[in-house]
Amino acid sequence: MAGADAQASDNDTLRSGFILKGRQATYQINSVVKRGGFGIIYSATPSDWSEEAERNGDPKKYGYRVAIKEFFWPPVARRRNDGFVEAVDTANQQDFAAARESFDREAELLTRLKSDYVVRVFDRFAINGTTYYAMEY
Repeated sequence: MAGADAQASDNDTLRSGFILKGRQATYQINSVVKRGGFGIIYSATPSDWSEEAERNGDPKKYGYRVAIKEFFWPPVARRRNDGFVEAVDTANQQDFAAARESFDREAELLTRLKSDYVVRVFDRFAINGTTYYAMEY
């Protein structure tokens, strides 16, 4: 398995203005907050909240800035010009898939947790070959 110490470069991140369609809202990327070994965190502006999110009060509770965590694992993953994330080659596909599955489980668990001591995750979705989750900023 490739090392987790590599971090995403500016060329690997989503550009400001990039649109992600989640399950609970549509998100416009504002900027990169943090790059890590297995993911990138962005500041984003949500819009078009789902009826479920409206009923739960999420738009009012979280305001109009959220954090989006994206599964992106360099040097195993690369981003194409269209924003799609894929394994860099066939030798890394299994590692990429296994790590993405682990990230998916983390997102699912965080979505179900309700604690004053854990950041609230209110949307998780897969698009562009990778997984994202939206949380309080």
